Amino acid sequence: MYKKIFLVLSVVGLSIFFGTANAQEYTINDYDFTWRVVKVGDVSMAVQKNPSGVLIILRGPGGGLGRLSMTPFQAKAVGAVLKTTEEYYNKQKKSPVGKSEDMASAGDYRVYFSSSARGKSFQVGVKKSDAAATVQMNKDQALKMGKYLGDAEKMAALVNDRIKP
Repeated sequence: MYKKIFLVLSVVGLSIFFGTANAQEYTINDYDFTWRVVKVGDVSMAVQKNPSGVLIILRGPGGGLGRLSMTPFQAKAVGAVLKTTEEYYNKQKKSPVGKSEDMASAGDYRVYFSSSARGKSFQVGVKKSDAAATVQMNKDQALKMGKYLGDAEKMAALVNDRIKP
């Protein structure tokens, strides 16, 4: 008798539990999908999708002070400037002045090329404004990032098409 009552209560309890656990009730409202596209040394580029849209993240050393978030269109502009790194390097290498610095605009961002002693200690910095975060790179990192940032719009479109929560 007790076994039958326990069995009936168990079946009723399980049916109530499984009746309320319906996968159709779940929705994804908040998410962050990050695709790390490339990492060269301590500099990396990622494509991030969240409910507000798709962004390109450029990271360098320095934690939050070395992180830039930009639209794919802005990233493509920065990539176009970074692809000219070799020209700035050669120009500063031939400079008669000991310390050289050049700046190029890339949409809302600025790219700084600097070196000391005719091309030695060559550094590339990307920043949005004077008081903003800066991503610092060497020549090889800048050239590699320029290539990938140039394709930022294509990568953002791929992520936007494939990731549909």
